[in-house]
Amino acid sequence: MLNILLADDSLVFAKLLKRRLEYDQKYRLVHVVDDQQLQLALANGHEFLLAFVELSLPGARDGNGIRQMIARQIPIVVFTSIFDNHSDSLLLPDYEIVDYVTKKSMNLDPIVEIIKRMERNSDYPLLVAYGSRSQEDRISGPLHRYRFPIFTAYDEREAMQTLIVHPEICLVVIDYATPGCVGLKLLEWIRQDLKRTRDKLVVIGISAQGDEASVRFIKEGANDFLAKPFQREELIYRVHHNIQQLENQRTLDAVTSRDDVTRLANARYFLDIGATLHSNAVRENMSVTLAICAIDSLESISNDYGEYARTLAFQNIGELLIGAFRKTDLVARLDDETFGILIANPQPDNTVMVFSRLKKRIESQQIPYEDDFFQITFSIGVTSQLLGSLADMITHARAVLRQVQQEGGGIRLG
Repeated sequence: MLNILLADDSLVFAKLLKRRLEYDQKYRLVHVVDDQQLQLALANGHEFLLAFVELSLPGARDGNGIRQMIARQIPIVVFTSIFDNHSDSLLLPDYEIVDYVTKKSMNLDPIVEIIKRMERNSDYPLLVAYGSRSQEDRISGPLHRYRFPIFTAYDEREAMQTLIVHPEICLVVIDYATPGCVGLKLLEWIRQDLKRTRDKLVVIGISAQGDEASVRFIKEGANDFLAKPFQREELIYRVHHNIQQLENQRTLDAVTSRDDVTRLANARYFLDIGATLHSNAVRENMSVTLAICAIDSLESISNDYGEYARTLAFQNIGELLIGAFRKTDLVARLDDETFGILIANPQPDNTVMVFSRLKKRIESQQIPYEDDFFQITFSIGVTSQLLGSLADMITHARAVLRQVQQEGGGIRLG
């Protein structure tokens, strides 16, 4: 359960919010009505996703509870009656506040949206390539308070290396004046060499050069642009807007890139993304491991139990594979018989152990079927040879798999 702190003396409002959050069954509202209760709640050691605070809370004139929340890096959303100038929040430095919410009505939608967005933000790592270290607090500070995982780079080479090592990064903020390049050079590398398109990796350019830099950034493939100086709210809005676009695209991609039976990636997605990972590995001299896996007893399962049991077998393996590898690893059902697993930067001398553990776990499963159950055996062909193309590696791993199956099944690294 994720804890949400509500520091507000309205019992009616707290009751409505608690009831609304109960529908999701993953949020726990901790409600306090005065500064004393607030300090007790903080002293209990709860971890809070964020806090909604009424600054006119009884007993809160000295602001002790507020300062404790800031010290514990709890994101603070302030209730305000006048949104335009935030007059209720003058006790807090502006940079310490995540957002403002008006309470002119009992509309809970903005509050629930902030909660859900804060929760989702942890799934979207960002990279900020700075033009100078003096910009760090102005850009990374607000984004960090919104629970985004932040990577930083202070020159072109560091930014490139970070993107290669962390392919999970989904948005990059590039300063036009990033040392070692003119910002545009890094953007060109992302689009042309790294082959990360606008719908896969969002790029937001920032510059003090106004319209000229804006046009150049967008022409070179940026998704958005911010002119310096910019307000914190504008930065957050642009990031959230582009993340929302990315979420929409991922939802659409999931429909066309997933195998209906196993919910793993399908062959088309594996070949598309895998080719990019392979190209990055060749260019940067990185190690990759490819495994092609298959059920040994697939034909006998169909003969003994029928086609539905075959489907159950694939579903069972799909569930195990989803939880067995890192988010950055690529796992897919390639066809009616085989699975593919592509691991970038595997841990040295760990390959056989990883796949041995996987094989043991799959074969130990008792898959229920009607009033009975069945088990499967599983073979794996593995290669860590970085061949000329992903297709070459797949062909080689399939040959290794066939050989190990002909010898009775198991695991082979070839």
